[in-house]
Amino acid sequence: MFWKADFLAEQDRWPLWLSVALGIGGGGYFALSVEPSLFCAVLVLALAAAAATLAALGWMRWLMAFLAALLLGFGLAKLRERTVETPVLGHAVVAHLTGRIVSLEPREQGVRLVLDDVHSGALQPALRRARVALRAAKQPDFRPGQWLSLTARLDTPPAPSEPGAGDLGRSLFFQSIGAVGFAYGRAHVITPARPSTLFERLGAEVENLRLTMTHRIQAGIPGSLGGVASALITGERGGISEEDEQALRDAGLAHVLAIAGLHMALMGGGIFWLLRALLAAIPAIALRTPIKKWAAACALAASIFYLLISGAAPSAVRAFVMLAMVMAAILLDRPALSMRSLGLAAAILLLLRPEAITEPGFQMSFAAVAGLVAVAEWELQRERLKPRSIATSVAWP
Repeated sequence: MFWKADFLAEQDRWPLWLSVALGIGGGGYFALSVEPSLFCAVLVLALAAAAATLAALGWMRWLMAFLAALLLGFGLAKLRERTVETPVLGHAVVAHLTGRIVSLEPREQGVRLVLDDVHSGALQPALRRARVALRAAKQPDFRPGQWLSLTARLDTPPAPSEPGAGDLGRSLFFQSIGAVGFAYGRAHVITPARPSTLFERLGAEVENLRLTMTHRIQAGIPGSLGGVASALITGERGGISEEDEQALRDAGLAHVLAIAGLHMALMGGGIFWLLRALLAAIPAIALRTPIKKWAAACALAASIFYLLISGAAPSAVRAFVMLAMVMAAILLDRPALSMRSLGLAAAILLLLRPEAITEPGFQMSFAAVAGLVAVAEWELQRERLKPRSIATSVAWP
């Protein structure tokens, strides 16, 4: 059969189907109408291990490998759901609660907090996290890591506005946020209910750095323009006026405010180009050292820092993984832009965050890059006609 010869000729590209199988498995889990049990996930992962063993032994190697990756994607999606699982508030309630500030986002008229370790007698069972908005009037300067006591009206996370629309509730669920609402009156700093872990202290320090940078940017660039600047650097969009944000939405440019591939490429690629250009200007260094690898290593380190201060949103994580694959390929003397780098980036992201397969940003960004790489590969491989000179093209008598 004609397709068999083509299929066998593409053996060097079969590993690209790893990310496809992981995506199909994860997408299959999210497409279910009923929630499978944890036992089902364990069974699926056991079957994935068995299929991987058969593939390693050489029995229908590629088919078993594809099946193992597909089952792995399904099982990891269920395990991810159990890891972030939190009780979701089923109805509106007014409650006095306490919690630890995980993150803080300045808004035009106040701040929006994400509270961890939420406890209240009115919340049964207790929530892992809740997102609460506070008005600016007479509120102290809160910082991540502090514990607060406040009275708030909480409600269930919002459902999609229409069938097939973006599901904010699902996005909040995978952040372990089980309720959203707003606070009444003032919030008060209280004594911590328990000592913070090392991971929590590191997270609080990063969030404090982001908050400090946001305040410095908005102090130096007042008004909505400062809000746009902070959104592009620290990911905090609360300082942008509603009029300007609506104007960006009407112009189809609102996505530019969300840190993603464009921002990560400009930052990482800019540092890579600038550092390599500076080192190339010094012959003693350029002729004796691998300046391209030095520039790639520095760009990768700068990208990690940018990811941290930007808040590590899903779009930023996706862009960072793709950029990291490019820089790692340079360090390993591999082609920087190739289908394998793209497939590996998608596989890493799906292994860490299986829910990414449901995000339009993941689907569009990887599809766009895959199309660009495919066209570039086709352009390199297609036959080129030799240019004809004027002398040979003219018919002489």
